[in-house]
Amino acid sequence: MLQNNSKYPRIYIFILIALAILIFIAMFFSSTIVGVLYFVAMLVMVVILLMNKKYGVNLTNHKIVFFLLDTINLMAVIAIIYYEYSKHSSILNIFLISLVVFSLLLLVIDSLVLTDTFSSSGEILIIDIAQLCSMICIFTYFNKVSEFWFAIVALLLEILEIVIKIVFRVKLKTKSTVVGSIEMQNKEASNLEKIESIIQSNKEQGDIE
Repeated sequence: MLQNNSKYPRIYIFILIALAILIFIAMFFSSTIVGVLYFVAMLVMVVILLMNKKYGVNLTNHKIVFFLLDTINLMAVIAIIYYEYSKHSSILNIFLISLVVFSLLLLVIDSLVLTDTFSSSGEILIIDIAQLCSMICIFTYFNKVSEFWFAIVALLLEILEIVIKIVFRVKLKTKSTVVGSIEMQNKEASNLEKIESIIQSNKEQGDIE
């Protein structure tokens, strides 16, 4: 399913899908058009962050939202490299290419590791903030702010996002295992009580006879 039981079903997913498609098409024309669309995506990200703060885990399918945002980031960085490669220093281009690599890694994590289940809304907000800060750093290049430290910060934020998503997934998996183990123990204890009750009942009937 594309959404949980949310107050605004699918709307954010549809908006981000539309923006991702438009940015992909714009990549073949100019970085300026990509920059405008990316700014719109960043505004949508701000709205999502604010709504997540209010509604948290029940807002939408966060796994798909994170995947679409990381896809948009990836296409934006590719557009920057394609159109601005000759204008940047070699060091800056290395950081931007590294940003593409880690964006691809994020997509893999979103697809294969991350789930739409989180322990709390706070975990979602942490990921939202990291993504928004990364988008702000990437957006600076569309305004010709090409100092390489923006790329370093964006790269560090994406690495941080990778670590956060993996940690939250491991934490959730561990929690699920513990809860499953407790439920199994409770079930076994309940079955044992039933068996003991049956044995005790049979004994009492035997004594009466």
